Amino acid sequence: MRWEELFHDLEGQAAALERAERDAEVADRTRAEIGRITLMGRLRSHEGRELTLRLTCGTRISGTVRRLGSDWLLIAGQREVVVPLGAVATVDNLPWDAVSPAGVGAVPGRLTLSSVFRAMAVDRARITLSLRDQTTVSGTPDRVGQDFVDLAIHHGDETPRPGSVSMRTTVAYSAINAVTRWSGTWA
Repeated sequence: MRWEELFHDLEGQAAALERAERDAEVADRTRAEIGRITLMGRLRSHEGRELTLRLTCGTRISGTVRRLGSDWLLIAGQREVVVPLGAVATVDNLPWDAVSPAGVGAVPGRLTLSSVFRAMAVDRARITLSLRDQTTVSGTPDRVGQDFVDLAIHHGDETPRPGSVSMRTTVAYSAINAVTRWSGTWA
């Protein structure tokens, strides 16, 4: 009888050790999976829904996530605003769901902030850039580089023609918190 209890106890200890090892492996795999999730993937899962962002400058923006590129998102609230992903400090109540990069079509995954600025340059759209130093600059995108945009600064609603452009200013993408279009919509 004593041998029976000893073997039963040893089997119970082995089963407990096996469960603990399996639980540790599941926890490690779960942490590894979570470690591959990006903020953009989580934001993509929220497309079409409301959210509130706090930008690195402290400004809060609330609205519906309309579109997302590889490094930006379009928020429609009181106004439509393009926000570079690098300007996002926090997102309130973002669900844990995420869309993997493989779940994104080839075109949206390649649309960069440069793509957005090139489209605005073609449209001759007048925009205001909210910068990280809490200042703004308004103008029309003139030239678009990989990490900068040249704005033609001109008065009011004038079309930026050589005689109406008072100056040009180059803005680094890393300095931009938000891009607001003066009229019309982005979509």
